[in-house]
Amino acid sequence: MKRAIFSILILSLLLFTIGCTEPQQPQENETGPVCQTEQDCQGMTPTYLCDGVWACIAGQCQYICSQKKCLEDRDCENIKCETNCELGEPSKECIEGTCTCRCPEEIALKELHEWGVIVGCANNTSAFATNRPEKEEEFQYPVKQPVIYLHGRDGITFNLTVNFTNGTPTDTYPEAEVTNSSVSWTNVKIGKEKMGGNKATPTEELVPLSSILDQLNNVDASTLTYNEKENNFLFYEGMIGFETGLNVSYDNQTVTIKNNRENAVHNTRFVLGIEEKDTYGLNYYLANFNTIKSGEEKTINLENLSVMKIGSLLIELEEKGFTEKESRAFEQIWFENFFNPGKPFNHIIYSIEQEEYDLLFPLTVEPAPEKTVRTMYVLLQQDTPDCLFDWDCRTERQYCNNGTCRNYAVQVDL
Repeated sequence: MKRAIFSILILSLLLFTIGCTEPQQPQENETGPVCQTEQDCQGMTPTYLCDGVWACIAGQCQYICSQKKCLEDRDCENIKCETNCELGEPSKECIEGTCTCRCPEEIALKELHEWGVIVGCANNTSAFATNRPEKEEEFQYPVKQPVIYLHGRDGITFNLTVNFTNGTPTDTYPEAEVTNSSVSWTNVKIGKEKMGGNKATPTEELVPLSSILDQLNNVDASTLTYNEKENNFLFYEGMIGFETGLNVSYDNQTVTIKNNRENAVHNTRFVLGIEEKDTYGLNYYLANFNTIKSGEEKTINLENLSVMKIGSLLIELEEKGFTEKESRAFEQIWFENFFNPGKPFNHIIYSIEQEEYDLLFPLTVEPAPEKTVRTMYVLLQQDTPDCLFDWDCRTERQYCNNGTCRNYAVQVDL
């Protein structure tokens, strides 16, 4: 610990010595040269991130911060709030670089978080948007869509509408007002955030969601009451038209993906599971591309994995702005269906940018949340080859040729 502190002190001294002029973290005041009146201090330039005035105090020019500037909320922890609030203590927030005191009654909806999955075939423009996978024996591409979580003030009501730009809704929960191209919930009431969530009332209409209700509700989002149903989420699903725009080619060494879409794709993975003929387990192959820009072509080495090492969906969603519990719910529901569905598979998985999500499914919320985080993953299934290598084939008399196990020619002596 002493060594670390010493290093920090040395670094600070070096910065001061070389005349570093980078803005410092917010400070209460800054001391300047000796003065007799405030006039002696005029024209000086402060280096601290705050708005204020120069004053001559006890013979020293001091810059007095009237309102701090900030980079994040924690920069505002020490400011004093003079506001009298009706519903409790004011919060100290960094808004557009300025520390601001806000009463609870001013903050209706703080954040909206939404995640979902578009599911389809790589060679088909019809796709489904969903928040739940099908049962394993029916694992095709369900006509489903995302889950919405709200974080807001206890007791307020809000209205929410999702429009389908190029598609049709098919189901909602709780049951919403549905047209050919939109779903709406009106007068939804927000309750207190409940760690661990609630249990949805088991009704006949819930049967398709019954297997994942616990995960969807096991979050730290606000409780939502609509038509006497209480949950931690709103759910909708439907079919949309969606152009994948990716050209994919691969052999037993590399995978190449070209992005012909107008937008970048992120968290991009090519994952292959080929049946191991001796044990009837799966040999896994992975190429991790991450981001592919519009018009970009990338080639990545294909890794043979003895153990599935895909990476954490939980971490990805947390980095996008979801809470830990919301991210964990997504990972629990989708990890195996993405990366290990229990049978041979060939998947391309990526996420689209929020701007594109907003165009596919425009969202209107009244009152509007201060922050909206929406992420949509895409799961595309391609034809699964029999093999990549000779050892993927069933017997030593076979070899792998363009993804197909073929028998060696047998020489017969006549």
